[in-house]
Amino acid sequence: MRHATTPILLVAALLAAPAPAVAAGLPDTLELNYQLHYGDILAGQTRKTLTRQPDGGYRHRTHSLPAGMATLFTSAEWIEEGAFRVRAAQVQALSFLKYREGGNKPRRHSVAFDWAKKLARYGDGREEPLPANAHDEASVLYELMLNPPPSDKTARSVAINNGKRFIVYRYQTLGREPLDTPLGRLQTLKIKRLVEPAAACRGAGQDSAACKPDSELTLWLAVERGNLPVKLHMQEGDREATLVLRTVTGL
Repeated sequence: MRHATTPILLVAALLAAPAPAVAAGLPDTLELNYQLHYGDILAGQTRKTLTRQPDGGYRHRTHSLPAGMATLFTSAEWIEEGAFRVRAAQVQALSFLKYREGGNKPRRHSVAFDWAKKLARYGDGREEPLPANAHDEASVLYELMLNPPPSDKTARSVAINNGKRFIVYRYQTLGREPLDTPLGRLQTLKIKRLVEPAAACRGAGQDSAACKPDSELTLWLAVERGNLPVKLHMQEGDREATLVLRTVTGL
């Protein structure tokens, strides 16, 4: 059963990733529909939505579920919900909730970002200092749309929270690359996500999976489409997964 939810967990991990061409801003509404593949095999699909609120902030939601052959092994679905605001052209996460529907046992994790007191407050009652560069697994995608790493290949450090703890990643621009996608041929910005083992181990035991070499994540942002994340590729050992944007509404 440990491997049954792997396609959905990989979707969450893939979506968890200043530019030479910075996006003007986020749209009032946005819907992104992705497909997850292992090689040529369809394994999952993900729908992401973004909605601007009357107060100027944003609410986002991600719904990932199995598809194709993966439905023979699991019916579990993962949902992420949260809120953020944009201050000085930068995304500032406010809340994040991640939970699973289906599967053998429920999973639910949440965190609130208290910027006034510089604290991260978890749903289980824990608190820890809030890093200045903090984001959650979902809001970081919108931050990258607004502010991808600089084109001089300087790595940008981001502390990402998954509802349980922070992991510090470094995002680095590798350069521009034309890419054939379901949306057509696009000029993209290729970005790689790196992790420092010491940062990944923070708050975890030395034998934890968090202290082992992390998966390698590469993503492509469409620079002429508001830096839309059109492709994400993750390699974990000998396993590879690719998330490809199929349709978009709002941008």
